[in-house]
Amino acid sequence: MPLSEFEMISRYFRHLSPERADTMLAIGDDAALLEVPDGYRMVTTVLQWQKGVDYTDSEPANITAQRLLQQAIRTIEALGTEPKWMTLSLSFDHLVTHWLEDFCKGLGQLMLQHNIQLIGGDSTRAPETLRLFLMGTETLQ
Repeated sequence: MPLSEFEMISRYFRHLSPERADTMLAIGDDAALLEVPDGYRMVTTVLQWQKGVDYTDSEPANITAQRLLQQAIRTIEALGTEPKWMTLSLSFDHLVTHWLEDFCKGLGQLMLQHNIQLIGGDSTRAPETLRLFLMGTETLQ
């Protein structure tokens, strides 16, 4: 029996990342509420990777996850910005749970290392695609 979206959140994502004091509402809801202090502005980037184009089954899922997030981190940091929050949207024709477990392990390691909180996302049944939206803040000059 396939996992529902809420079962997937509970099993794989709810405790994957650190909690941040500047997050008022996060994963498990259809929206997030973030606090951006006075004197800062939000910076965002989004990546979309399609299976067979940007990654393949021959690469371990934990490595795919880390490459995806690392590319987004490099983009944010190139603007002099500290990455803080992310959303993740996953599409699968058929969910392979051991692949998702390994993906989450790799993603979680890098999120903890950079203190990035997963604040939400979505899942759909469609050709396999990974979408990561990374946000951070920078000081106003």
